[in-house]
Formats: sequence, structure tokens, C-alpha cells
Amino acid sequence: MGFLAIVGMGCSEPEPVPGVSVSGSIRVDSEPLKFGRITFRPASGTSGPVATSLVEDGQYAIEAEKGPWPGTFRVIVETIPQHIIDLAHGKFEEDRTQEKAPEPMISREFNTDTRLNATVQAEGENIFDFEVKWAPAGR
Repeated sequence: MGFLAIVGMGCSEPEPVPGVSVSGSIRVDSEPLKFGRITFRPASGTSGPVATSLVEDGQYAIEAEKGPWPGTFRVIVETIPQHIIDLAHGKFEEDRTQEKAPEPMISREFNTDTRLNATVQAEGENIFDFEVKWAPAGR
């Protein structure tokens, strides 16, 4: 019986690494991002989950349960097109025959080719404010 107790002690699962809450603001050309998404993707040498939040009126927050682990992250900022927001709120466009101007997109240097980084700490506040730019027209 004593042998089984000793063997069982070495087989326990490791404690999960807790996520960390992060929050902050996103401004595009000095104006709050109306609707978008921010993603924290682990950089090389950092383990842990990808953490994502919606951005509304320039603000975002990710709770610890869904947050990134401590480490360095590449940060990706994207806008959400107005027609998608309307669909999410149950607003359906009646007249689809009119051609509309394309909606502005965040410049690739802040998403596809991001140059934004954040170092998430295990202790203390993790508040990250980012200033990004709209992509040039036609990109």
C-alpha cells in the first residue's frame, strides 16, 4: 500500500500557469478606435495562449481567466467593418444595391506585419495603450 502512495505522488499534473488580466486603449490617428479587435500573440521564447479582446470606443480588457501568460507578446490591432457590427446587433441592411465606399483599415504595420509588442508582467497592472494609423487609401 505504501508503494502505491509513493508512486502516485510523482504522477500529479503540473499546476496550470494562470493568465494575467490586461487592458488599455487603442487610438487610430489620435481618435479612439470605434470597433475592433486586439490580439496578444506569444513572441518567440514566450509560451502560453493567444489572448483576444474586442475593442469598443477605444477601450479593451481581457480578464485573467482568458488572459495571456506573463511574457512578451506581439500585438495585432484590427478594425471590424460597420456592416459586421450591424449584423451582430441584429441590424440588417435593407438596400444592398447601393455601392458604398470601402471602410478604412488599420495599417499592416499594426496587424499583418505588426511592430507592436507588450511585455506582460505576472504582478501589478498590465495596461497597454496603443496609437496606430489607418492604412493609406487603396491598401
